[in-house]
Amino acid sequence: MSSDAYDIAKDTLAEHKQLHQHAQTEYNEKVLSITNDRAYLGKHDRVSISHQSLYRYLGRDDLYRRVKGRRRTKLLIGLLGGGLIVSGIVMPIVKSWQITLLENEQNDFFNPDPPEHVPARKPYWIAGSAMMGVGALIAIYAYSFYTADKTTAGQRVDMDREHNEALRRRLGLASASELNTHSATKRDMFSLGITPLLSPGGGGLALLIRY
Repeated sequence: MSSDAYDIAKDTLAEHKQLHQHAQTEYNEKVLSITNDRAYLGKHDRVSISHQSLYRYLGRDDLYRRVKGRRRTKLLIGLLGGGLIVSGIVMPIVKSWQITLLENEQNDFFNPDPPEHVPARKPYWIAGSAMMGVGALIAIYAYSFYTADKTTAGQRVDMDREHNEALRRRLGLASASELNTHSATKRDMFSLGITPLLSPGGGGLALLIRY
């Protein structure tokens, strides 16, 4: 091989290696992974991201908008339950204070126009307790049973795998299946064994290595 051809081949290999390194670096920065249903961005510096952000990275704006809308609905339901709980506490307290004022006016001998009827406190406390109970049930439903993300963990793993495969293809890197095949081929190419060796002068063992 001539010197010029060798230099061209050497430069081509160096350029190809550099491009591969750039592609691998970009892949390591953009690859997504899911562990225990928690999504992470990056291979080495793994940054935890929400499911909502995961869908944005996956290009699934439909799922992103659905989760965003359901989170808003979940918040509103939770606020409704919290509002009922607070109202159930405040309302009977306020009514009891008003009833106390009416009782004081009724017992005031110097009041020219005392109130004729003073309501009982018990109905307001019963109503307040009922409001708190309903509010607690609504809050529990919102934060424990109302699922903002209806996509299953298995579906997220499949989408993550498809994204990573598409990213490898776009960057010109070998797919995961090709890497596994290559690793298996390398393992199959290497073998180590011991076999008995017999000769007229004696016997022994022979070490066989194939790679």
